[in-house]
Amino acid sequence: MLKPAIGENAGKIWQTLNSKGTLALKDIKRETKLADKDIHLSLGWLACEADKDILLLLGWLARENAVAFTNDKERVKITITNKDRNI
Repeated sequence: MLKPAIGENAGKIWQTLNSKGTLALKDIKRETKLADKDIHLSLGWLACEADKDILLLLGWLARENAVAFTNDKERVKITITNKDRNI
């Protein structure tokens, strides 16, 4: 897959989460109609765009009040909190 396609797919994922809120991976797949490998590549691309690992990216988003974390005993969920803001 070419870099532009990964970036476009990452945009689809971001827009889906922005409009739908917290989603499980299977729901992201259903909503975006992307294959598993394309979803994983795109999530990796989003992390690399910050030029740091995913935890640093999530930390920055949390500092900007752009995401919230909740724990449901088995996993941590990440939700976009400020949907009207471009980051």
